[in-house]
Amino acid sequence: MPSNAVISSSLVTRLPAAGNRFTDYYPTPLGLGMHEASAFDPYWGAIEAMLFDEEVSADVELRHAASLTLPWYLEGAPDDIAFAERVLAGLPVEKLLEDALSAAEWGFSPLEVDWDNSTGPLCPVHIERRKSRLFRLDDKGQVYYATQGAMGFTPVPTGKIIPVRRQATRETPYGASILESVWPIWQVKWTHVAQLERLGQKYSVPSVAALAEASAGNELDVISATLAGLESGEGVALSGVKELIQLTANGKAPELLQVIQHYDSKICKRITGQTLTSSTQQYGSRSLGEVHERAALRISIGDLEMAFANLNTTLLRWIFTFNQQPGRVTLVFDKKAFEATLKATQTNAPSGVTLSNDGGGLLCL
Repeated sequence: MPSNAVISSSLVTRLPAAGNRFTDYYPTPLGLGMHEASAFDPYWGAIEAMLFDEEVSADVELRHAASLTLPWYLEGAPDDIAFAERVLAGLPVEKLLEDALSAAEWGFSPLEVDWDNSTGPLCPVHIERRKSRLFRLDDKGQVYYATQGAMGFTPVPTGKIIPVRRQATRETPYGASILESVWPIWQVKWTHVAQLERLGQKYSVPSVAALAEASAGNELDVISATLAGLESGEGVALSGVKELIQLTANGKAPELLQVIQHYDSKICKRITGQTLTSSTQQYGSRSLGEVHERAALRISIGDLEMAFANLNTTLLRWIFTFNQQPGRVTLVFDKKAFEATLKATQTNAPSGVTLSNDGGGLLCL
């Protein structure tokens, strides 16, 4: 049980901004295809690179949005629920769940909790997601933090960091990102994007060949230098040139775009479990929508239960422990309410549209 001095000095105070190399404890997850550690963390870097892709980021946001529309409730004794609701009243729970769901794409998502005890019980008033690369875990569950200017890690007091992890095991203590399986697809996609960019450069910069009667090298150099002005749209006057030939780029832009769309569809299916929300899906039926819907719902429910499992063993336990209050509450997915809502919305849905949420919006169209 932490004393008042521990609470005031460690939980209420924010961790400083940090960024540094680190060693010891569990090593960082090795990059895909990497077999040795390096100063650069390729695992987190690969995830950051993929999240810059609009298709990947949109699919991840869709997956989170679908989970946030699912119904849930606090389970526990009435007095315990009333106490938990009072302590958590100043905390935006939806934002907390959204931050916890980020463990889906990162595998390991550390959430820093700011506590306040100025008006009564110790209450969490702000939760902020921190960079995964700045934290470490040991085999006893202790969280370590890279302080500014330090070459090692400092232990973080219990209650300051919620280490949300997806599918964590002893072999993968930092969890597993959903983007690991997307990495090879994403790489192939971007090789074609690079080809499309090179093709665009050929189209935008006119290539011109001059058939010149001059034979001296210095004369040819003058002609070449003058022709270079065509790339910037300048006018040129040439002497000693018999004919100008413009070289056109006969590219495969439509084929490249089709390949990119194909891989966007594969990325969407891998992240969300369906493709009906993707721009690459042109046609669909209600039966196809229901099949995709069921796959997407299993993923959304699994993500929400992952977030609940992590929060139940940390934040919802801490609010009772730190306030020396007996009792316990847990976040629970409301399966009965979900099934009732799903049955009602699917019965009333128009042809070709499938609904499945607690009334907040569409999961897939």
